[in-house]
Amino acid sequence: MIYLMYEGNDGTWYFEVDDEGGAARQVVVGHDGSVITSNIKHEQYHFFLADQPLSIASPDYVRIEMDIFEKVWNESIFTYT
Repeated sequence: MIYLMYEGNDGTWYFEVDDEGGAARQVVVGHDGSVITSNIKHEQYHFFLADQPLSIASPDYVRIEMDIFEKVWNESIFTYT
């Protein structure tokens, strides 16, 4: 798996993707502190996961280590419990 981060206007996006860019898990941490994960139904966005492969070679995405993604993922899941 490949782990990517993207800094957007609305927050920081974290992705776990396969070698072809297909997303398996996704977390968005908004600048306002909101969190959306791909495994928990969100009130507005429902199940929120990229439905098209990401261009993993794009300079828009920064590769990150798995442990960074897992830390964000686990902290995000904790906010829902």
